[in-house]
Amino acid sequence: MNISELNNKLFKALEGIEEGTLEIDKAKAMVNISTAITNNAKLILQAAKMSENVQMANDLFSPKQGMLTLNPDDTYMKKNIFAKKLGYNNVSEALANMGKDNFDEKFKEQMQSRHPENYNKN
Repeated sequence: MNISELNNKLFKALEGIEEGTLEIDKAKAMVNISTAITNNAKLILQAAKMSENVQMANDLFSPKQGMLTLNPDDTYMKKNIFAKKLGYNNVSEALANMGKDNFDEKFKEQMQSRHPENYNKN
């Protein structure tokens, strides 16, 4: 089951409560379980982003629903890779040690050197 399917089940449960076909206790149990599943999915998504494992993150969501598609070229992932090349564990650690402005400046310099066609030559 992915997040989209879980979401559909929760909405069906809400309809069941409104129609009187689902007991409140069962609905509460569903919400508790759904909360645990959602929290787990958040943890997996965070781990996938930090490890740059795009497929792990995308498997959580139904691509047909278009709820989430992580692109390995997104800025966060590029910055995370850059931070690791600088010897840090992640972007947060790099920012804490270097400062945001310094990190962003060095990141921009790297991007410009790799893809000069994407930047103005002013």
